[in-house]
Amino acid sequence: MTKEEKQLWYKFLCDYPIKFTRQKIVEKYILDFYCSKAKLAIELDGSQHYTPEAKEYDQKRTEFLQSYGIEVIRIPNGDVNRNFQGVCKYIDIRIKEKLKGKAMNTKAIIFDLDGVITDSARYHFAAWKELAGRLGYKFDEDDNERLKGVSRMDSLNIILEINGALDAFTEAEKEALCTEKNDNYVNLIGGVTPEDILPGIAKFMQDAKAAGLKLAVASVSKNAPALLTSLGIIDQFDYIADARKISKSKPDPEIFSVCAESLGIAPENCIGVEDSQAGIEAIKAAGMKSIGINVTVTSVTPDMPLSSTAELDFAKLVD
Repeated sequence: MTKEEKQLWYKFLCDYPIKFTRQKIVEKYILDFYCSKAKLAIELDGSQHYTPEAKEYDQKRTEFLQSYGIEVIRIPNGDVNRNFQGVCKYIDIRIKEKLKGKAMNTKAIIFDLDGVITDSARYHFAAWKELAGRLGYKFDEDDNERLKGVSRMDSLNIILEINGALDAFTEAEKEALCTEKNDNYVNLIGGVTPEDILPGIAKFMQDAKAAGLKLAVASVSKNAPALLTSLGIIDQFDYIADARKISKSKPDPEIFSVCAESLGIAPENCIGVEDSQAGIEAIKAAGMKSIGINVTVTSVTPDMPLSSTAELDFAKLVD
């Protein structure tokens, strides 16, 4: 690669949210850089491209690529050297115009919080474990799987049901137990910082926002806004579900449907990201595509199953 090609590749295109490839071969031609999603080729021109013969060759090359539906952007090396940021901005604008013209299906990504954005799930488990221990009840990690994506009161009822104590408390007493659990949880998450964001999430969100997608959080946790603030990412979300207004727990699709409606995006144009079976069922019931993070599948399989958030790659959603 030339000096200018290296600069454009390593300082911009190789990390661009929409995937580019180098030295793409199309029939008898080799393209400097190519974006298959946008069908856009970028060619950097040195001084050798400005002879009459070279101009004629490049014109034939461009016409040939256009016959394949590929748009060609030709950029003089001098522009890269003199106005690199301007070149990058122009490419970014052109890519977004091309993708907008193709009506990219995905327009919003809706995230669960616990176990997806941060591992606060372990704090929920510890808080419930502390409460169950005080009551003399059994509660282990296998039992905790049933609580993922479930409201606080429904979680308490599951623990009581596991221990044959579903009718052991009045509704007022249950409310008090839920408050005790939440107090335990709030104390545990007091030290959360941006370093607690799970691997791959920050980059995935950044790429999605750069591509013009809207982001939302579908968590039944009433502590979601405080936790997102501690993580330093609350401003990146266009909508955060108000858990107090959600009457049905996952696998009911209510919370995902509310997020899509609040964003003004049709469900079929949304992708939900979850780490629980109940969450995946809720996403599918809402009519959305799903990404599952280390989900133990017992019913519905995620459209894109991943073993961890580190495997999230925005380019794979749009390529």
